[in-house]
Amino acid sequence: MFRGGRKLFVAFVLFSCLGVVSPANSIDISETEVKIGVLAKRGVQKTFEKWNATANFLSSSLPGHHFTIVPMLFDEVPKLVGSGSVDFVIVNSAIYIELLVNYRVRRIMTLMNRMSGLKHVTQFSSAVFSNINQSKINNFTDLVGKRIVAVHPTSLGGWIMALREFNEAGVDENDFESLTFLETHDAVVQAVLSGEADVGIVRSDKLERMNGEKKIEISLIHLVEPRKDDTFPFLHSTRLYPEWPIAKLDHTSDSLARSVVSALLNMRYDGLAATAANIQGWTIPEDYQPVHEILQRMSLSPYEEFGDISLLDVVKAYRYWLIAFSVGFIVLAFIGAHVLRLNRSLTHSQEALEKNQVILVEAKGEAESANRAKSEFLASMSHDLRTPLNAIMGFSDMMREKAFGPLGNSHYEEYAGDIHDSGTLLVSLINDILDLSKIEAGKYDLDEEPLNVSSLIQISFRQLAKMAEASNQTLHFNEPRDMPALQGDERAFIQILNKLVSNAIKFTPNDGEINVRCKVDENDSIVIDVEDTGHGMSESDITRVLMPFEQASGVHARRHEGSGLGLYLCVNLMNLFGGSLEISSKINYGTVVTIRFPENRTIQFS
Repeated sequence: MFRGGRKLFVAFVLFSCLGVVSPANSIDISETEVKIGVLAKRGVQKTFEKWNATANFLSSSLPGHHFTIVPMLFDEVPKLVGSGSVDFVIVNSAIYIELLVNYRVRRIMTLMNRMSGLKHVTQFSSAVFSNINQSKINNFTDLVGKRIVAVHPTSLGGWIMALREFNEAGVDENDFESLTFLETHDAVVQAVLSGEADVGIVRSDKLERMNGEKKIEISLIHLVEPRKDDTFPFLHSTRLYPEWPIAKLDHTSDSLARSVVSALLNMRYDGLAATAANIQGWTIPEDYQPVHEILQRMSLSPYEEFGDISLLDVVKAYRYWLIAFSVGFIVLAFIGAHVLRLNRSLTHSQEALEKNQVILVEAKGEAESANRAKSEFLASMSHDLRTPLNAIMGFSDMMREKAFGPLGNSHYEEYAGDIHDSGTLLVSLINDILDLSKIEAGKYDLDEEPLNVSSLIQISFRQLAKMAEASNQTLHFNEPRDMPALQGDERAFIQILNKLVSNAIKFTPNDGEINVRCKVDENDSIVIDVEDTGHGMSESDITRVLMPFEQASGVHARRHEGSGLGLYLCVNLMNLFGGSLEISSKINYGTVVTIRFPENRTIQFS
C-alpha cells in the first residue's frame, strides 16, 4: 500500500507547530501579513525550501508587508481558498481553472521554468515512464494490465495530461491492473524505480530535477511514447500546456496584486528567490484556454457536466416550455401569413395578434417561475421570435403610411396602426424577457468601456423627448462639472436610464417635471437620481414594482400599459454592474429612483 498524503499532512502539522513557516519567525505587528498558498507537489518540507526565499524577497520589496508560505496538499487547496485563509496561490494550471470558476481567483503572472543559462519555458507537459527493466512498455496501449501510479486526480502534469493521451489511444483507466495516487511526484518516481509499480506519471522536468539532486539516476528511466520539441528540452510524453500561474484571491486588493506583479517582474534570474525555486522568474500571464479545453474534453472539475445534451434530455427537462413556445411559434407563423394577405383578411390578422399577445403575457408568467435552464433555452430563441414580429411591424407600417397607395377603407388604416402598436409592445416585451433570460442564464456579457455619463443622459433625453412633449412635461438634467467617466456597458446603461425616465414620464401628470441628477458620493461612487412629480407610491407598491410582472396598484397605474418588467430588469442590470437600485416615494408628492454604481467603476480624470 502506498502512503504519501498522510505523511505529508503530519509533516505539515509538525512544521506549523514548530513555527517553521519562514526563516524569519518574528513578525512586526505593524506589518500586514500576506499568505501565499503553494501546492505541495513534492511535499511540505520541499515546498518551504523552494519558496521561502520568494516570500522573503517580496517582504523586502514591499515594506509594510510580511509574506509567508502556506504549503497546500492537493485536497486542502479548495478548503484554504474557500475560507480565505490565503491571499495568493501558486498552483498547477488545472487547479487554477477550478479556483477561477468556483472562487473567482484571477491570474496575475505565469512562472518561467528554468532550463539552462538564460533560457526558460512557460509551458510544461507530462512524462509517462517506467523502469529501464520495463523497456517493452513503449506505447500507451502497452499500459493495459499494468500497475500505474500518478500524483493526484487534480494534478495536471501528474495525471490529467496523460489521461487525455491514454483516452485518445483507446486506453481507459479501467484497463489498468491498478491505479494509485501518491500525492507527490517524488513518491511516484520512487515507486516505479523500486518496482512497486510498472509505470509512473509526473510533470515534465521532475525527472531531470531529481537527477540533478542526486535522488535518482536518470539512465534507469525509460520514457513511454517520447515526444521531441526543439524548444522544450525536458523528457515528456504529452502535449504542452501553460505553466503554473500565481493568482490573487477575490478578497485580495488590486493595488497589492499590482505591487506583487511589479516586484516579481524585477526578480533577478540569478537571485536567491529564483535560484531556490529553480525558476527563471515570472512573466505576463499565459493564455490558459488549452487548460479549459482539456478539462472540458475530459469532463473534469469544474466541467464535470460539460458535454453534449441529447434531444430526449431537452424534451424531458423543458417539455412544458417547448409546448408553450411551440404554440407561440404557430400563432406567430399564422399571423405572418395573414399579414402578407392583409388586403383580404386584415381583421382576422388583428384578432390573431391580440390572441397572441395574451399567450405571450401568460408565457411571461411561466418564464418567471421557470428555472435557469429554461431561461437558457429562451435566450437561444431570440432570432426566431424577433423575425416574424419585425415582419409584422414592417408590413403594418407600410400599410399605415400607404406606401403603395390607399388601402380602400379608412378602417384598414386604423387596424394597421393597431397592429403596428401591438407589435411594438410585443417587441418590447420579448426584448425584456430575453434580456432577463440571458441574465438569469449567465449569458449577458457587459461590453466594458469608459462611458461619458453626461452625454449618455442627454442621448436618453433626446430619445424620450417626443414622449415627454406629448404630455407637456419638462425634462431637466443638472449636469455637474468635472464628472468622471463610468466603466461599463453603454447599451445596458442607456437601457436602465430610458426605462427609469420613461416610467417617470408615464406616471407624471401633464405639465409635470422629471429631474435627473448625477454626482460622485463620498465613496467615489457615481450616483444618479431620477425624480418625478407624479402620483407617488406606497411602501407596499414599492415592494411590488420591484418584482417581475408586477405594477403599482391604484387607478393611475392601471391607466398605463406595460409588462411590469422594466424596474425588475433595471435591478438585474444594476446587479451585473455590481451596483444597486433604490426607490423612495410619497403619495401625491412624487418618486425618486436612485441607481448607485460601485466605486471601482469610477474613472477619475488625471
